[in-house]
Amino acid sequence: MQFEDDLRLVAFVFTRGRAEYPDLSNDIQKICADPEVTSIDFSRLNLIDTDLDDIFTGLLNREQLAASSYLKSRQLVLLDLSSEEITEKGLKTFLEKLQKGEKRGNVKVIPDVRNTIFRIGFQICSEFGEELQAIAPSVFAGRLRLVF
Repeated sequence: MQFEDDLRLVAFVFTRGRAEYPDLSNDIQKICADPEVTSIDFSRLNLIDTDLDDIFTGLLNREQLAASSYLKSRQLVLLDLSSEEITEKGLKTFLEKLQKGEKRGNVKVIPDVRNTIFRIGFQICSEFGEELQAIAPSVFAGRLRLVF
């Protein structure tokens, strides 16, 4: 039944530390690219700024797969990026990439993060929040929410 399919949430939780994943970059990209996954919890990995590049690549792959296939990608509801190692600069760069997307072949691909909750590991002051909104206005217009 279509209604039941729409209610099904698929979560992926990394349950071990980053040292336990020998090919972490590839694993991150694969999970983020999976069109069935609606919630991804990276909190136990203690992500670093460069991991955000892999998340971005995975989200691009997810969007590209959805666009080139008859499969409809499920809406990403939660992306838990909480980590003490992610910096304000890393978050800014990540949001800027989400805003601009990336050209792949003849097509510009922009990850769909509308109505997604990003959980981050630090509090944001109002000035920094305004700066993030200036960097990625379309992303925030799509009702992306940052929570800590």
